[in-house]
Amino acid sequence: MKTKAVRMYGTRDLRLEEFELPEIKDDEILAKIITDSICMSTYKLVEQGKKHKRAPQNMDTHPIITGHEFAGVIVKVGKKWQDQFKPGMRFAQQPALNYKGSLASPGYSYEFFGGDCTYCIFPHEVMELGALMPYDGDSFFEASLGEPMSCIIGGYHANYHTNKHNYNHAMGTKEGGNNDDLIEANNLAAKGIIDPAVMITHVGGIDSIAETTLNLPKIPGGKKLAYTQFDMPMTAIEDFAKLGKKDPFFYDLDKCCKAHNGLWNAEAEKMILKHFNVEI
Repeated sequence: MKTKAVRMYGTRDLRLEEFELPEIKDDEILAKIITDSICMSTYKLVEQGKKHKRAPQNMDTHPIITGHEFAGVIVKVGKKWQDQFKPGMRFAQQPALNYKGSLASPGYSYEFFGGDCTYCIFPHEVMELGALMPYDGDSFFEASLGEPMSCIIGGYHANYHTNKHNYNHAMGTKEGGNNDDLIEANNLAAKGIIDPAVMITHVGGIDSIAETTLNLPKIPGGKKLAYTQFDMPMTAIEDFAKLGKKDPFFYDLDKCCKAHNGLWNAEAEKMILKHFNVEI
């Protein structure tokens, strides 16, 4: 199957390319990616290139797919996992794998596994670690934002500790969230208890990812959300009204977002996927 992906070949060398994915093995899963929220950690990777601790040293000849805050739909399941996962299942995923001590992670280390693409292949270690998770929420963008939300939740869990053996208090921090934090984030979002949409200020397509990533610190606002199944400039939500004066689609998007306190939302996601004829 062909995929279109943003691939990294070295320091500040990002290329949007189309290429053939290999056939999945019995212990792998093929997925269709719908959303990826662009993380400052990816900017750090792009700036450091091979010096980054998660970057493979052969990326110049075996480029990696960028993006690690992604969500989508399972397309094909290898025999080993067919009792747990089915085609058509929506998913969230935990990119902090730490498989047997390895620093390899989607969006940093894998040739065929990352979020800035139309399709990718989940390797066996993801499922073995329980890092591929069914998602029952109403929108894909919330599942993408589960990872950064899990970091926040993980911070709350880690910053203050008591134990049942004594009255000693312990303070501390940790990097990122774990599987439990991500599950908690996804459940809270699916139930509407938290609204990750407050993080999003821009929305774009797959063709906007490379330029956005390379210039991320220079772009005002919060999270930049990419939909990987179509092309669209990375556009500020606050600019929808101006664009809507000439484009009925942006007029409708602006109206929808304003009805949701100016925020990106599940209805807007359905509108944009329908507009670009994306089949789920």
